Amino acid sequence: MITVQIIGTGSTGNCAVVNRDFMVDLGVSRSLVERNADNLDALRHISAAFITHEHTDHANPSLVKCLYEIRPDVFKRQFFIPSQTYEKLTKANSFLGKAFEDYPLDNIIDKDSEFDFRTRGGTWHVRCFHAPHGSAECVGFVFTSPDDETLFWATDLENLEFAGVGNAKYDVICCEGNWDTECLTNALKDPETAGHAESSLRHQSVEAFEQFVSNHAKAGGKIIQLHNSGSFGRYSRYNNVYTGDVPDYSKPPLDI
Repeated sequence: MITVQIIGTGSTGNCAVVNRDFMVDLGVSRSLVERNADNLDALRHISAAFITHEHTDHANPSLVKCLYEIRPDVFKRQFFIPSQTYEKLTKANSFLGKAFEDYPLDNIIDKDSEFDFRTRGGTWHVRCFHAPHGSAECVGFVFTSPDDETLFWATDLENLEFAGVGNAKYDVICCEGNWDTECLTNALKDPETAGHAESSLRHQSVEAFEQFVSNHAKAGGKIIQLHNSGSFGRYSRYNNVYTGDVPDYSKPPLDI
């Protein structure tokens, strides 16, 4: 089974390690990684890295610099980022501006990118898709392992309209479930919280996350709810990585 180690998820920073082979998002601080031996070891041993979009909680310049210093081979060969992320990081500071002089522009990805990449565990395949998130250039991923297991990854997005999943079922789903509908609706009615609540509409609801899981997770699959809002969210019962509950996907889809 594909393994996913969450280093951080949410507005304070996003970063995860898949199969100890590659990272998705580098949005936590360098100090958070360096003061945890397991996280630092993971960074030292990855073969590739992906960033979903340019926001700092997904593309933290300090951790990108750390990647360049610790694994320059990964940075120069298998570091895959959207064009707006590339533009922002090259301007973040003089160090990264210099580091990106050696960056292969063929590794800039977009919503239509699809390719293979190599890890110590074998060759993976990735398909990218558009993840609408305000003005950001955000992409989601469908990863297929050398053993033909599948990992669906989508965070910081308004909806999954462009994911192109059809009737597909996934072994592992890491997907955003940010705000609870009732909680956000009440917050939008309150002048004191309306502004903050409105900004959350760039994210996907917990109910939409649950509907997607119900429709697209394989029986006994691993489910990780990403980017749960501390102000307007709730942990889903489908989030079995945290709760230990394994959903029964033989039941009909949720009525939401």
